[in-house]
Amino acid sequence: MTIAVDCSLVHDVLAAAETIRQYEPAEVLFRESEPTLGVYIVHSGEVELLAGAEEKGLKAIRRATAGEILSLSQAVSGRVHDATAVVTAASRIGFVANDAFLAALNANAAWPPVLQLLSEQIHSMYDAIKAGSRA
Repeated sequence: MTIAVDCSLVHDVLAAAETIRQYEPAEVLFRESEPTLGVYIVHSGEVELLAGAEEKGLKAIRRATAGEILSLSQAVSGRVHDATAVVTAASRIGFVANDAFLAALNANAAWPPVLQLLSEQIHSMYDAIKAGSRA
């Protein structure tokens, strides 16, 4: 089940604080177990999220496309990255540092839509796990 979440307020709030740059395929945005420095907003292109020990080979978890916000739960919780993000197609990606991210959300009362996005991410992962266990 997919829940429709209006994340326009979150995108609008983050737009004022983000720095956007172009990325080429194979560039790494962040690595699993590294400290989370902020959130990444995919404006165009594609990013693959991988997890697992590099010496055993990383496993693709999912692909993120335009409109998605990466590292959202880690930025909110203060945890390290739980995956490695690798750009797979020429991409335009915004970045908002943790302190600016949290300040923007607090200043604009944008927490309810962020909580909705986090909830949707949890449900999507749960659905993916359930679908994989049937195979």
